Amino acid sequence: GLVGLFTCALCVFIAASLLAAERGSEEGGQLPYLKIARGSHLATVVLGGGVFAVAWAAEVTFARGFLNSRLALGCVGLATVLIPVVAWSFGRGAVRWLRFAVGAQVATIVAGFGLAQLPVMVAFQAGDAITYVDAAAPGVTLRLLLMALGLGAVLIGPGVFYLMRVYKSAP
Repeated sequence: GLVGLFTCALCVFIAASLLAAERGSEEGGQLPYLKIARGSHLATVVLGGGVFAVAWAAEVTFARGFLNSRLALGCVGLATVLIPVVAWSFGRGAVRWLRFAVGAQVATIVAGFGLAQLPVMVAFQAGDAITYVDAAAPGVTLRLLLMALGLGAVLIGPGVFYLMRVYKSAP
C-alpha cells in the first residue's frame, strides 16, 4: 500500500535526480528531468509523512520507536534540512551539490528507518522479532567476509577508477 508507493516515489526521485545531474553535466547545466525529479521529490516527502501518520494511527511499534530515538529524529531532521539544498541544486543546475544532497537525503531516510527499530531488524505481527545480534553470522565468517571485501576493493578499485577516468573525460 502506502509504503510501496513511498518506496516507488523514492526510487523515481533518485533515478530522475541522477539522470538530471548526468544529463545536466553533459549539456552545460541544463537539467532535462527536472519536472519528474521535483514532482517525485514532493511525492516522496508527502508519502513519507503519510507512512508515518498511518503507522502512528495503527500503533505500529516503528512510529513509537521513531519518536523515542534521537538518532532517527536527527536523520529525518537532516533529510528535511536538505530539501532546500536539493531545490537550490535543481534551480541552479549545480550537479555536484545535487548528487551530494540526493545521496545524503536517501541515506538519512534509510538510516532513520533502521535506527527507529534498533535493535530489531525484522518485526513480525505475532510480536516476535529478529534482532541484529540474532541475525549476525559467526565472528569468523564476518572476519573472512571483511578480508574478501578488502581484497576485492584492492583488486577492482583501480580498474573502476581507470574506467571512470577514461569514460568521463572530455574528448
